[in-house]
Formats: sequence, C-alpha cells, structure tokens
Amino acid sequence: MSLKHNLLACARLLGLFRMARWLTRGRPRILAYHGIWLGDGHFGNHLFMSPQRFCRRLELLAQWGYPVVSLEDAVSASTPIPPAATVITIDDGWVGTYRHMVPALARHGYPATVYLATYYSQKQRPVVDVALQYLFSGECDLPPHIDIPGATAGSVPLGTPQQRAEAQSRVEALMAALPDDDQRQALLESLVREAGLDWSRVWKDRWFHLMSAEEVADAASRGICFELHTHRHRVVSAGHSCLSREIADNRAVIVAETGREPRHFCYPSGIYDRSMWSELESAGVASATTTAMGLYRRGDNRYEIPRIMDGEAVSELEFEAEMSGVLELLRLLRRSLPIGAGVSGSGVEAERASSP
Repeated sequence: MSLKHNLLACARLLGLFRMARWLTRGRPRILAYHGIWLGDGHFGNHLFMSPQRFCRRLELLAQWGYPVVSLEDAVSASTPIPPAATVITIDDGWVGTYRHMVPALARHGYPATVYLATYYSQKQRPVVDVALQYLFSGECDLPPHIDIPGATAGSVPLGTPQQRAEAQSRVEALMAALPDDDQRQALLESLVREAGLDWSRVWKDRWFHLMSAEEVADAASRGICFELHTHRHRVVSAGHSCLSREIADNRAVIVAETGREPRHFCYPSGIYDRSMWSELESAGVASATTTAMGLYRRGDNRYEIPRIMDGEAVSELEFEAEMSGVLELLRLLRRSLPIGAGVSGSGVEAERASSP
C-alpha cells in the first residue's frame, strides 16, 4: 500500500474524516465524471469509468449519507441545501453515459447534470481526438510500425510509449492542417485500418460517439438536466475567442432537443481565463465549472467553480477522503503555507480537447 493510502486510513480511523465533513458541511461537493468505457479492457482514468465503479460510487453516496441535489440548487446562494450536499455532473454526453449512467442515476433517484458538447452529438461520428488517444495509448494491440497516411516520414515505430506519443503528435499535426471533419474522419479510418483494428466494431458499438438527439431527449425525459459545454468543444478558433458563438450554437441545439433553456456552463478541457467571464455574463450563463479540484464555497465566484474529479483509478478511500473534505482542508493548508506559494493545479488528468 502507498504512503498516501496508509495516511488516509489512519486519518479515517482517528475520526478526522467525520471532523472534516462537519467542518466543510456548508460546501457542496460537485462531482465530475465524463463517460463509461464501452470497449475492451479499460481506457482512460478521468475520461472514462467502468459501469461497475460508477454504480459503486452511487451506492457509497447513499451508504455514507451524502444528499444529492441539483446543480441549480447547489450554486444558488438563496436556495437552502442540506449539509454536505452533493451534485453529480457529467461532461461531454458520451453514449456510455446514456447506456449506463442514466439508468443507474434513475435507480437511485439522483438528479444529474450533463454538460453536452453538441457538434459530434449532431454528426453522430466518432470524436476524432479521443479515438486517436485510444489508438496510441497502448491499450490496444498495434503493429511494431505504422505508415501514417499523408506523412513523409515513412514507417513510424510504435514499440515504446515515447514512440507512440511521437506518432500521435505527428498525426495530430496532420489533423490540425486538414480543412474539415470529413477529411479528419477519413484519416482516422485509414490509421485504424493500417493498425489492423476492427473499425466496423468500434463504429457499430459507438465507443467514441456522443448521444444522439433521440438519446438526449430520452435522457432529459428521465430527469437528466443538459447544460452548456460549447458546440465544438473549444473556446478559441484561429487564435481568437469564439466563446459567445460556441455557447449560442450549443444552446440552440440543447433547446431544440430538450425543450428547455440551459443556464449553466462547463469549460471544455477546463481551459478558461478571467477575460471569458464578461462573455458568460452577456450570454446569460448562471455558473461555470472548472476541472480544478476542490469543494465549492457558495457565494464565491460563480464562473470559477471547482469540482471533485473522480476517475477509474481513484480508490474508494481517496474518494471518501475527497467527499469528507479531508483533502480539501489539506489543500487549503498547503496554500496557506509559504512552501505552497505558486503551486497550482490538482494533478488530475486533463479532459480531452477537441476542435472539429
């Protein structure tokens, strides 16, 4: 067992988890998930989770007595919420979310928010950049070399993680130079065939698809609240902000598919700066969540809301430590000490970034 695990186990045994929960009882716990992995083995940590682990998380929330409330209630300073109120947020809107998370949430009667990126939802094509990450992740069997279509380097070795990362970087550069998603999809399919993978199965089982319009409408009818995540999962295009247009396009699709006006926003890939806040205000956005780890303090900046980034590799003990507030108190202590000055970030794996 790791030193961290042993220290957390001692803290729980000494009653520090209970104490931290009481001390942080007024701070909502906003959980962040992405999707459920539909393929072989497992791919991703904070990006995809196994259905079994997600169901277990919901069981633990009930077992530990964390009341699950809506995002709207949690971020509204005027709405009373119970101590240690918990919010469940899910980014992107993957098919695995629809197939596994939505039914599990319904069984528990838990409200949840899905921040939907609508471009690939409408197109019903694989999300190219995530499929590329999988292809070069080492989670699938690859030949020792691969020819990258359109590249001049010839056969590229794939034997080590560094070589796969270099190959992925080359492909991403090629993708970025292509004028539209049709050509990016064609390049992706060529790479998959070159690697010897069964693309027809990946496509048929929709490993890298987002929910369709029909699935979004059905999930909304079952209590899922769909909110803003930009249309094309980006906030910058050609070096300039495209946030307002992305929100407008995103909102139009969500209204058409669910019949309700989304009011809350999640920064794609957690990328944001203060210059965006005036645009969010003008767009009528009520709150914006980040990928920064932490508990939300009601009344703090509503466009810089931290979350608890849960993942497949997060143990139950670590999850309990985050929910209790022990790790939040440790983060606050670290920031208050001189040694913590200038230290930022949570160490959490960043969400995928895409630019159709």
